[in-house]
Amino acid sequence: MKRWLQIGALQLAVCLLPVAVYLVPGLASSIEPGESARQAVAYVPAALLLAVGFLGWKLNQTRILWACLLQLGSWAALRRPDAPPLNTILGTHAAEVIPICLPLSLSLVFLIRECPLFASRSVERAGAALAPLLLLVWMVNWAPESYDALVAWKIATLGDRVAFPHAAIVSVAAFALVAVLNPDARIRGFLMSQVFTLIPALFAAHLDLVAAGKQDAFRTDLAFVAVSLVLLHAMFTMYWSRVYLDELTGIPNRRALNDRLHAVAGEYSLAMIDIDHFKDFNDEFGHAEGDNILRLVAGHLGAAFGPAAYRYGGEEFCVVIEGPDPAKAVEAIDRARIGLARREFHIRSDQPRRKGDRGRIPEPGDPAHRIMNITFSAGVTATREDDAEPEAVIRRADAALYRAKNAGRNRVVTD
Repeated sequence: MKRWLQIGALQLAVCLLPVAVYLVPGLASSIEPGESARQAVAYVPAALLLAVGFLGWKLNQTRILWACLLQLGSWAALRRPDAPPLNTILGTHAAEVIPICLPLSLSLVFLIRECPLFASRSVERAGAALAPLLLLVWMVNWAPESYDALVAWKIATLGDRVAFPHAAIVSVAAFALVAVLNPDARIRGFLMSQVFTLIPALFAAHLDLVAAGKQDAFRTDLAFVAVSLVLLHAMFTMYWSRVYLDELTGIPNRRALNDRLHAVAGEYSLAMIDIDHFKDFNDEFGHAEGDNILRLVAGHLGAAFGPAAYRYGGEEFCVVIEGPDPAKAVEAIDRARIGLARREFHIRSDQPRRKGDRGRIPEPGDPAHRIMNITFSAGVTATREDDAEPEAVIRRADAALYRAKNAGRNRVVTD
């Protein structure tokens, strides 16, 4: 959780940077770029947004590709509203339309389930993404009174503090709700990054409206450089999660452990941890309940040791504690063991899957759920001068683990 808060704080700071440039008195004029710098910056948003969209597509997340195309179109519309055919269909209203349309279009893109790029549902997604824009284009050209009423609507507490339509605030709130409630944990972080990127995008529209037609493409380019950098960072964070985090439990995986052990400097202690009687529990209550136990233990170890806790595989976990004092490591592992044994685990399945009676009809009065305690056994070792590779440390900890299990389980044994 701490890591994700740090990532969110960093991305929010980047999104607020273009806002600060124009809000801090004298700062914008003091960094006024030359023509060559303006031309160089003009290429950055398009290049980075296309790169992010391509990476999202390669991760089988076509929604990210569509989202980047929407951001790209918004950037182009805001920086050159006088370019055909935009000047024909929207006239001078681009800076009013984009703040309303972009969040709504993003919401519709991510509400439709993921699918391959060349699938019928992808056509539906494209139509849904364009629907808010088409509706507002229709209002601009054929229902101007309705459009004027929409644009003129104000949130009393905001007054005239923002120049773009206050309906855009409602659109942003709707998209933020979609991001928070999205059930797909793999993309939730990217969605929150998209919410942050609406800050510089809407601020660029605000500056254009304040300038009353005196368009400065550099302002828009600077805002969307922040947008594209945040989305690129979010994409690399997704790639990092796919590589180094265990999908089921959310803690670092074995690949992350191997990289950590080969990079750690100095002495450390290592604990191999195995959930007691996990196979019997799986056989009796099913793999879904077994997965819940794995999440419980992973969350407990993650809370106790942070990123130093890893899922090694199956029901085995590993903890790496840096420092020359193995006694402290043993004490910490034992505290975690005692703490887990005191926690209650609620079995959610209606019936146990006992061997030999899996097809029986449930009897009246069978408990709807049960409460039990989960324990683990652990083997702890420390590095030695003759350890040529980290695998030697893992083997010693594994041997100590098996001694702990043979000695009766629910205990910590050292080598």
